[in-house]
Amino acid sequence: MSTALQPSEVVTGWVPRRLAVHEPLLLGTLPAEDGTAALTTDPDEHPLLLLLGPIELTHTRGPEPPRARRQCEEYCGWLLENPGRTATQMAAELVVAEGTRRSNMSRLRSWLGTSASGEAYLPEAYSGRIILNPLVDSDWRHIKVLSGPGLSALQVSTLIAILELVRGAPLADAAPGQWHWAEELRTDMASLLRDTGAVLARRARALDDVDVARWATNRALAAAPEDELLLVEKLRTEQLAGNRREVERLVQRITQQARSLGIDLAPATVRACQEAMEGRIRARA
Repeated sequence: MSTALQPSEVVTGWVPRRLAVHEPLLLGTLPAEDGTAALTTDPDEHPLLLLLGPIELTHTRGPEPPRARRQCEEYCGWLLENPGRTATQMAAELVVAEGTRRSNMSRLRSWLGTSASGEAYLPEAYSGRIILNPLVDSDWRHIKVLSGPGLSALQVSTLIAILELVRGAPLADAAPGQWHWAEELRTDMASLLRDTGAVLARRARALDDVDVARWATNRALAAAPEDELLLVEKLRTEQLAGNRREVERLVQRITQQARSLGIDLAPATVRACQEAMEGRIRARA
């Protein structure tokens, strides 16, 4: 049985209504499904690059460039993931001419601006190594810090804080061919968010908290649409809720998706579908 708690740790944004005695959270309500929660930053609002959904560079101190804004955001992302690299390495990995790179770096430097103490957010690379000011951050880097101890070791409140940052699929509005250097990064982001949703859903179901389990899978599915693991977690949640119609719909969705992709379902998925529809796993020799 779940009971409300006194808060014991700070959590950004919204948190679930129903709270367990051994899972301390702040009191609140379930967040909206559209991913409106924002990362809480330093009061100075240093530049923050949002990657978990539509790409957006926020809290800049200079004027937005009149052209090549998207390229400037990509440059910022590359610099965050590749600190201390050279101009030659940057031009090669971004597949741009050196003149184009220099022009866009100038635009990005002006757009980022300087901190209240006068520090440039993108200093001149006099040493030959390009490094952003450590005050420049991204939602992805924040999630990596939160998830550092390993998802299984995190409190529910931290799992929620991670999923609150999801606004859609990673790099949602990058056209094919853009951010080509970040394909592995995009996969890593989706995988971590998928796993976070699965861990939180299981933790919530163990506490009979259907609302939180639903929220966790829905938020993670925004980052990893049609993911089989998450659909199974959603199936188990609706099974716990006694929602037979939704259980049947999800089993059909899971099996039809596998057929359309020409792939086999994972054994764990087959067992989950059998349990949901037939009440048990079919006998095996």
